[in-house]
Amino acid sequence: DTINEKTSGNGVAIPGHVVQTAYTHFNTQTSNTSETFADVSGASISFTPKFASSNLIITATYQMQIYSTSSAFAGGMVRIVHDGTNLDWTSQHYENYRQVANNTGGVNFHFRDTKFIPVAASNTNARTIKLQLAKYSSNTVHAKVNQGAYYWSVLKVEEVAQ
Repeated sequence: DTINEKTSGNGVAIPGHVVQTAYTHFNTQTSNTSETFADVSGASISFTPKFASSNLIITATYQMQIYSTSSAFAGGMVRIVHDGTNLDWTSQHYENYRQVANNTGGVNFHFRDTKFIPVAASNTNARTIKLQLAKYSSNTVHAKVNQGAYYWSVLKVEEVAQ
């Protein structure tokens, strides 16, 4: 009836249960006018797993805007980076893309997106988990997260014991 902490002080690891959680809740606007990924302001967590055998569940929910002034399309992408490795970007920047046929007046699209990615902890070293943003093609003027600082977004990490 009693759960006691291990003498190592790392806590109790019950398979399938959350060991620890960290998150950042941010509304700072980040704008990227480049096709090169840049860090999203406020969307970074320093995280140290308690157990190398754990899985980390990374969840991001964010507001995004893609914008063009004189093109029928606009696009961009937010990716999750774990300890320097991108987890969900293959080679294209148009994961979020809008095209309006026969339009020459531009595209201005606001939306909310969510990503959910599991990754093995592999060790108990501290690591940085963050979001990065890039626009798609020269026709897109910019891609933004939290446009105008009017919206709130979240990056969350949960360590789940295995």
